[in-house]
Amino acid sequence: MAVFVAPDGQLGYTQAHSGYAPEGSVFTGFTKTNGSQYDTLSFTGGLVACPVGSTEERGYPYQIYGQLPGVVLPTGCLGFTAAAVNSTGPTAWQYV
Repeated sequence: MAVFVAPDGQLGYTQAHSGYAPEGSVFTGFTKTNGSQYDTLSFTGGLVACPVGSTEERGYPYQIYGQLPGVVLPTGCLGFTAAAVNSTGPTAWQYV
């Protein structure tokens, strides 16, 4: 499984046993920085969370985007830095 930014900016990942990603997807530009408690994961153009709708029960769900040159993102997006932690336990790489 690999993480990528699709041509429209949406963050995505390849399915198990497949390397498929839309043509023009970006697999580079991700950086993990070691911190004292948590590591951080960033993307060259920045990561943003954009609201995609509203539901009474869950509030506003968000779609994660990597900012790409020339790609216009929805309004109301919030920039963020993702926290990352190392895991030594079993993984669920196929079941997301």
